[in-house]
Amino acid sequence: MVWWCDALRFDPLRALLTIPPPAPPPFTIRLDLLTAVLFDFETGGSIPGRDRAIELGMVALENGRITHEWESLFNPGESAVNYYVLKMTGIKMSELRKAPSFDEMAGEIQAFIGHDVLIAHNLAFDKRFLDAEMSYSTGFIPLNPAICSFQLARRLLPNVSARGVEGLCNYFGLETGKRHRALDDTRATALIWQKLLEVAFDHGHENFGQLWEVLGQHLPDAR
Repeated sequence: MVWWCDALRFDPLRALLTIPPPAPPPFTIRLDLLTAVLFDFETGGSIPGRDRAIELGMVALENGRITHEWESLFNPGESAVNYYVLKMTGIKMSELRKAPSFDEMAGEIQAFIGHDVLIAHNLAFDKRFLDAEMSYSTGFIPLNPAICSFQLARRLLPNVSARGVEGLCNYFGLETGKRHRALDDTRATALIWQKLLEVAFDHGHENFGQLWEVLGQHLPDAR
């Protein structure tokens, strides 16, 4: 579910008419050969449409390895940025005022994402903001297959209670980088994802379709 408001001037008819055709989900591909983009937003608030993205970090994985990274701050325009967000992230309003708008960077973002599988740690939050920002800037919502690494950890590691980025980094003995900054959190999520794939293999889950089923997603009969 995405919350829309007039601030983003979302036109659902325009979005439906301009959605690019999605690539079929790579159900049969081995997990260690999966091409994916991990991403994380920092935002001015918690409601897509009313609040705007202020930072995005993305990491591309190919054959299990990090190959490319992308990050940018965004000028939120007239949308307010919660003081707590600025304090938590260390981002300054002076930096945001000098940053490009999401609209200006939307083409680069779409090119980076392509048709790859999307992964985020708390996908429900980050995907809503991605959809809101991309629909406003380009008129369409990305239809890429998407996985929540938090929910995957919940299924694969039921006895681990701390499943946030910091908790899983501690569990796996990984470096977290600077918390609450988009690229550092995405890098940490990429490392967590690699560890979760090892756990998935240990449980006999070798391809994307099997992982899809672990998450309770519907798998078409014809794979």
